[in-house]
Amino acid sequence: MSSDSSPDIFNSKKDSDESHAILKNIGSQLREERVRKSIDSEELAASLNIGEEQLIALENGDKSLLPEVVFIKAMIRRVAEKLEIDSSSFINDIETDCGKKDTNQGNDNKRITKEQSSGKSITSWKIITASSVVIFITCVAIVRTTKTGILSPSKWNEDVNRNISTKSSTFIFNPVSPKKVIIRQKNGSTLFKGTLHKSKMITSNKKLEVFTGRPDLIKISINGSKSTPLGTSDDVYWHLLKIKE
Repeated sequence: MSSDSSPDIFNSKKDSDESHAILKNIGSQLREERVRKSIDSEELAASLNIGEEQLIALENGDKSLLPEVVFIKAMIRRVAEKLEIDSSSFINDIETDCGKKDTNQGNDNKRITKEQSSGKSITSWKIITASSVVIFITCVAIVRTTKTGILSPSKWNEDVNRNISTKSSTFIFNPVSPKKVIIRQKNGSTLFKGTLHKSKMITSNKKLEVFTGRPDLIKISINGSKSTPLGTSDDVYWHLLKIKE
């Protein structure tokens, strides 16, 4: 049985070729089965409520267009189930590779920690020196602009406030159990990526999009509204959170 705490097996550059080959092989088998059953990619994607581009990326083994591994496993299960084939061997291949990467990552972390400790004292004085320079330059700039009347502090606040939208919304995310979640603004800027263990509040003046492998276990409240599930267990795709005006 799989776990949502699986590491991202595709982040290690050292093992990227092997991991890419595994995903590409799985995607190839899924595509062959889809073609064999005369189902086009658009039809299959629509039946699963996912984007066609995501399905094609999965079939091509293109990790750059896919989310992290826990979501990839969920997609593989759903596609395989729709095509009426067993996904257990695919998931086993990914999780076996996960174990290898996890061990390698542990060894790499020990080495990195040792190297960081040896250079800690040198880095510390560099940081202190750089911070002092930045503070000094900032103080000089404030004094000069205030004296010359170019931009007084009060006028600076007025100008900035005019450019900031006051229509911010409050989003509260409540996990029924710890789950992997990606939260981003509609323009693509990521606000949160990782395991959501407890309630999380985000205030934003932009629309948000959410992706998780278990939408039914993530409840959302917007501007104090009643907390409701993001979707059903089958709704594994990016959800645009609509704000009621």
